[in-house]
Amino acid sequence: MSGKPWPDDDPHGLLYHYLSERAARDIIEDEPPPYFLVGAGSHHGWGMYATDIEPVDAATMDQVSTECFAGLAGQAELNYVLVLHRSNAETSFQRVAPSEWVLGENVPGEIIELETLLVEVRRWDGEQWTVLAIWDGTEWT
Repeated sequence: MSGKPWPDDDPHGLLYHYLSERAARDIIEDEPPPYFLVGAGSHHGWGMYATDIEPVDAATMDQVSTECFAGLAGQAELNYVLVLHRSNAETSFQRVAPSEWVLGENVPGEIIELETLLVEVRRWDGEQWTVLAIWDGTEWT
């Protein structure tokens, strides 16, 4: 058996950071390149949290709330999602729990650049997850 606790990890796979409409729009509407501002939550250490729970349907938000927020996050806090690469040339997300990943050893208020990690932003429109904006590495499309 491998020394890794989760041997099926794919370093080139995608991760998902669920967030509110306001937080998603702040990222999209701010001057490029996009960035993430580290908040005060630190269950597994400070940094940017993500999950490998893919946005598939309406039940996704309930699953994310249960598995990542102990059931305390509502739909309004989870109806947008940043789609992220698990790693880039400089850094990578580390798995800290079965469905939770964290990037960085930052403190609240620090900035994590998303220029080479961000793929796109999706939103739940009440029926399906739709792409709101795509990051091509230099600008939103």
